[in-house]
Amino acid sequence: MHRIFAIDPGVTTGYCFASFGENGRLVLTPGENRFSLDAFYIMLESICKVQDDNVHIIYEDFQYRNYARMGLDLTPVKVIGIIELMQERYEPFVTFTKQSAATGKAFYSDDRLKTLGIYPKGVKHGRDAMRHLLQWLNFGGGGQYINVNEVQMELALEES
Repeated sequence: MHRIFAIDPGVTTGYCFASFGENGRLVLTPGENRFSLDAFYIMLESICKVQDDNVHIIYEDFQYRNYARMGLDLTPVKVIGIIELMQERYEPFVTFTKQSAATGKAFYSDDRLKTLGIYPKGVKHGRDAMRHLLQWLNFGGGGQYINVNEVQMELALEES
């Protein structure tokens, strides 16, 4: 069993859990939340502590574009700091992959997600996290574990 957790860090942090087992199904569960830093830390640590499974964390990097913006919020940088702290603690038992925003969103457009039948409505940031996850599976290191073209993908939404 492989457990994958993709993160789109921000004031509203998007995430997508995925599990892939011997049944050949990839179950995607996107969501989003306005986590406190402490709540995000606790959640991520509980994911990293799973010892029985292959755990993979994929996250979007923050890119400073060398110009000042009014109202620039650095919450993504703080969330990424927590992710990198977990990386120091749990790698090599957990794999961590950082992606640029453009890389994560390049191939899996809204139209492509709709065509695949895995377009979750109402969770914009969760969709972005799901794009990072699928990008990693299709074009990155995750391809060694799962061939997304040969699996049945299923969307599961969290209950509010």
